[in-house]
Amino acid sequence: MTALLASGSMVLPVPALATVCAASTFLVPLYVGLVAGGAETVGELTGYFLGYSGRGVVGERRVPQRLGAWMRRRGWLVLFLLAFIPNSVFDLAGVTAWALRYPLKRFLAVVVTGKILKLVGFAYTCDIIGDWLVRFFPAGQ
Repeated sequence: MTALLASGSMVLPVPALATVCAASTFLVPLYVGLVAGGAETVGELTGYFLGYSGRGVVGERRVPQRLGAWMRRRGWLVLFLLAFIPNSVFDLAGVTAWALRYPLKRFLAVVVTGKILKLVGFAYTCDIIGDWLVRFFPAGQ
């Protein structure tokens, strides 16, 4: 749920990675990453559809202009990398994708792949670190 809120909210900071990390210590990290990756992808549709009304914004500023140029050449790669690397620029990439008429099915396929790989990796990393911390600092001793 927090992954959906974090991706859908462009203003409010929501600790999706912290929630994924906490959940992966007592749930199966693969499932945590899959669910969170899917939820974040659905949340990114907010930015994608915001591009419908924000089409004029893309051409006026420097960063969206550069992002638009990259997406015209290698749209899938730009979307995948921005979905895979934790950052706040992805909202702008979603707006740019719609403004450039990037197909919704391709957008979803690329974004869900990047988000799931990111969050499954993050969940397994947190699970390993959590196990290590429990062994290093045993409770009750």
